[in-house]
Amino acid sequence: MVKRTLKDKLPLITAIVLGVLSVIAIQRYLAMKTQAHKIEQGSILVAASDIAKGTELTQNMLISRKLPVTAISTVCITVPSDNSPAAMQETARKKMMLSGRVVKRALKAGEAIHWTDLQEPSRETLSDKLSAGHRAISIAVDTVTSVGNNIIPGDHVDVIATMQPRLDPMSSVSTVEILQALSNNRPLSTPRSKIQAPLPTTKVILQDVPVIAVGQDISMGYEMTNPRGSSGRYSNMTLDVSLEQAVLLTHARQQGAISFILRPRGSFDRLPASRLIEIDNNNMNKFIREAKPPAPVADDASELNK
Repeated sequence: MVKRTLKDKLPLITAIVLGVLSVIAIQRYLAMKTQAHKIEQGSILVAASDIAKGTELTQNMLISRKLPVTAISTVCITVPSDNSPAAMQETARKKMMLSGRVVKRALKAGEAIHWTDLQEPSRETLSDKLSAGHRAISIAVDTVTSVGNNIIPGDHVDVIATMQPRLDPMSSVSTVEILQALSNNRPLSTPRSKIQAPLPTTKVILQDVPVIAVGQDISMGYEMTNPRGSSGRYSNMTLDVSLEQAVLLTHARQQGAISFILRPRGSFDRLPASRLIEIDNNNMNKFIREAKPPAPVADDASELNK
């Protein structure tokens, strides 16, 4: 039997070592290629179907599509690639932002939409926000009367006015007589039946009024500079009202204080005049005693249909 020396075994050992190193190298290459493939994926907005030149985009015309990052140019409209709630919200925000923009060229289904494919949006002014035949009127507010500055354009409000009555200069009862009557210092020559101290009253003067601006901001929804819940502050609100309502608001503003009550989104019900109360110091306790929990929406609707 011939004994194999180390020199005879060397080729076999070398082949085994080289084989192991080749396997390790291949595994590392495949791992690096897979890792690079995952990192280099991105998403852009593309046309969901053919879009003709001059078409005004809607959200349904836009879908997202994944592409290698190297294939995405700087003029593409990018969106997040993952399916997290934050990513989905950002994609919806981008679609809403593009809604209403006009395309400058025809696009095929699946074709990437570039920023350069869109016409520049015309700058919207406050008058563009007004309903037909309506006027814009601004009312001074603070953090209390504006529900903590949480009212934003697009909201609807009810308007409450607290009127401070003033003494009639032509009244037969003088200011001195009224003050004496209130203090009960001494008898008055004027019959007590003619002496009535003026009382402030609070009432609803308008319902379901659209807010079209807060401060200088006329944007709505996602486009707002200071959306609901931010630290934005403003000192006035602008309402979309008829000319008659503008006169009423102006008079109420001069005679007393105005407060705004924020309505729920999608709530358009209006209480009939018979259910609108007027409160002063004399009847306030009565309404407090008679106060009841809010009626269900269905009851309000049935009441309005009567």
